[in-house]
Amino acid sequence: MRHLGLWLFPLFLLVIVGLSLLAGRFGSDDGVVFVDIPVVNPHFDAFTAPNLLVFFGYAGCEDVCTPRLFELADIYRGFGEQQQRDTDVVFVNITSLSDPELPGLFAASFHPDFRAITPEKEALHRLMRTFTARYAPSLRQNGTIDHTAFLYLLKRQTTGYAINGILVQTPFRAESIQNYFKRQR
Repeated sequence: MRHLGLWLFPLFLLVIVGLSLLAGRFGSDDGVVFVDIPVVNPHFDAFTAPNLLVFFGYAGCEDVCTPRLFELADIYRGFGEQQQRDTDVVFVNITSLSDPELPGLFAASFHPDFRAITPEKEALHRLMRTFTARYAPSLRQNGTIDHTAFLYLLKRQTTGYAINGILVQTPFRAESIQNYFKRQR
């Protein structure tokens, strides 16, 4: 048993060093993980802006969506006029609702330019897999849903969009998004 401990510590150290190296290679000080994942999905065909900021959530989500969308609205208002024209903010609704207009109204309540999409169940599951986003009924609070709170940064490609960055740090910071846009030029 004592010999097992001799092997576990170096293994633990190797994992920690490896994760640190990966974070340095794929991340940044801004909390943005840089990736290149093509997104070919008909729900994004309606968008024409060179940049998309995509957030997954549901109308009425108070503890995650509301604060993150307020932050995003403040950041978006701080964009220059050209950057606003070049950027669509998309709220992806993760629930099926009896009122199909509710997600759009919810998104627009934070900023009138924000738009929402509500994919059918199978399309949502494909989208969630592509974005590596997750959701599940909350174990803490009945009637709510726990979900990914990342902001996905997409860039238009020849065919569709590609996820180029994932902002994993909350609260969202304007500098992180501006640095991402500068890096994309």
